[in-house]
Parts: sequence; structure tokens; C-alpha cells
Amino acid sequence: MKKCIIISDSFKGTLSTFEIIDLFKKATKDIFPSCKVIGFPVADGGEKTMETFASCIKGEKIFVESVDSNYNKLNASYFISNNVAYMDVATCIYLATTKIKNPMITTSYGVGLMIKDAIKKGCKKIIIGLGGSSTNDAGVGMLGALGAKFYNIENQEFIPAGKTLNQIVSIDLKELDKLCSNVEIIGMCDVTNPLLKENGATKVYGKQKGATDDELIILEKNMEHFHNVVLRHGYNDCSLIKGAGAAGGIGYALLTFLNAKLEKGIKVMLETLNFEKYLKDVDVIFTGEGSVDKQTLNGKVVEGIKEIASIHNIPVVVIAGGASLESEELVGEDIKAIITTTRKPMEFESLKPYSKEFYLLTVKNTLRLIKLGMNIKKN
Repeated sequence: MKKCIIISDSFKGTLSTFEIIDLFKKATKDIFPSCKVIGFPVADGGEKTMETFASCIKGEKIFVESVDSNYNKLNASYFISNNVAYMDVATCIYLATTKIKNPMITTSYGVGLMIKDAIKKGCKKIIIGLGGSSTNDAGVGMLGALGAKFYNIENQEFIPAGKTLNQIVSIDLKELDKLCSNVEIIGMCDVTNPLLKENGATKVYGKQKGATDDELIILEKNMEHFHNVVLRHGYNDCSLIKGAGAAGGIGYALLTFLNAKLEKGIKVMLETLNFEKYLKDVDVIFTGEGSVDKQTLNGKVVEGIKEIASIHNIPVVVIAGGASLESEELVGEDIKAIITTTRKPMEFESLKPYSKEFYLLTVKNTLRLIKLGMNIKKN
């Protein structure tokens, strides 16, 4: 093996995409010391998306005063390169760091403050990752920060949240339109959920964000009310578009009011990296994620790598933390093998301290098998 690529998603809670590259290169140096290894950090729209872009392209990290989903002040950051802003919603409203996890009250307002700052700094294009949110406000908080005005039955202006979406009677978007009219926005999105109903934002993700069963009913009704107000104001029905339910409905707000496009996160990332130009004479592409299952080929990193590798007839090996039985169905013409790093049955918390060692050993053993296959072929 003379040349290979390692481009793996992070293993959530254990290994970052950067750590995976370092471990892979270390293992390869031991087994194939003359092999050229090209490593690409990658993210598909979740947390660390902005940092991943910043590591791959030249630009400037920008800090801005914003708020988290509980309205606590924070210093958010995003990245600018050639008048394109790269950011992710998790910078402000990441579920894992949200203190009060309750989608009845959490807000996407901080995301809007980041977007507003980027526009005022002259950015004409904004790429934003939509993964990891703690909100379920249909993006109205974000819209409010961008100048949208929402009025209740008493004609009082307010910033709605999940529990008060049903109080919206009218919307004024003059200021928002003035600010955002000449800006292209792309949402990086690896989910296909619509806004409403059984597969929508509330019923699929609301509980993991902290909603009770009773609150899920309220949130769904309130979001439906807001959608009906939007339709009465003459806007297109974007509720059924794939990804409208992303980030608690931020996808819907971007589509409806900001004329945005939602694209698979890995597609945007690979295009930004100009990934295909590095594929000449590559023997194998190694990729992976924390857990491989039947959802893996549904807009995630492994799918994006598989599609490009197929065009260039390059074999793919997936190295994952774990894999379901159904994942074996993914092995075929393009994906040659799925190899897991877990070496014995362990609880996740017990596994974490060994994650680097297990990954390193797994790569070494995978490469040893490749070397064995090469030797057998020679004989």
C-alpha cells in the first residue's frame, strides 16, 4: 500500500476526528512506513463543524457576544474565509452543554446573533451546521435576532419560544428581509425529518431535548399553529421539505424566510475540501464513525465517502466504534469491510479510557491483514 486516505467522523464522546487522524498515521507508520497518508478532518453539521472548516481552509476566527439557549451570555465563534462564514448552531445551543434542558423555553436567538454579525461583517454566503441543538422553537428565536417581529393578539411584540408559538398572530419581516436579502445560506443537515407529525422535529427529537410526554403534545400543537400563521401570511409551505425539522425547526425557518438550501453536511464538507483532487493513485480510503447501523448511509460521512469512492473505483474500509448486525448489508462493491474497535464487552464509560489504544490496535491489525493479502497475491 503506497497511498491512502483517512477521513473519519468523530467517535462521539471518545475520539475527535483530529485524534483519529493522528492515531491512524501512527499505526500506518509501523506497518507501512513508506505509505503516504493523507488525513482529512471532517464533520457533517454537528458540533465542531466550524472548527473542522477552520482547520482545513485559510481564514479568520471571529468572536461575537451571543447567548445560549437559556439566554445566558456567551462568547460565540465562527469562521470567515473569502467572505464566506462557517458556523454551527451547536456553538450557542448545544444540547450537551445546555443547563436547563426544556424545549418549551429554550431559544435559538443566539444563532441569529451569529448570523447577523457575519452579515454585518460583509459575508455574502453563510454555511451553518444544524446538528446538536437543544431547541424546538421552529427557529423563531433566530429570526427575532435577525429583525423579525412577532406579535400576539394584543399586538404586543415578543420573542416566542416553544411554549409560546401558539401566541403568534402576525409577523413583520421588513427588517429581516432588509438585512438578509442578498445573503446565500446553506444549512448542513444530515436528517430528513419534516417539521410536523410523527417524523417531525417535536415527536422525534423533543424527548431527548427534555420534553415530557404532555409537553410534546403542546409543542407539536404550537408548532402547527405557527406554521398555519406562516401560510396565512402567504409564504410557501416548506414544512414537508426534507430537513425542515432539523435543529428543532431551524431548518424550516431557513427554508421559509431566508430562501436557504439544505444540503447533506458531508457533501458540503467534501466540496469545500476539494476532496476529489486528492484521489489520484489512492489505494484505499479509510473512513468511519462511532456506530455503524442502518442509518449510516442516510446522509452521514460514510455515505458521502462511499459515493465519491465508487466514482473513482477506490475501495473503502470502515473502522467504527461499534456496528449493528444490519450494518453487514452495507458491505459490497464499494465498502469492502466494516471493522469495529471494541475488543471486549464493556459499558461506554468503562470503554472511554481505552478508546485511543483500541483504535490504534484496530488500525494496526487491519493494515496487517492488508499486507498479508498483498503478500498472498504476490505468491
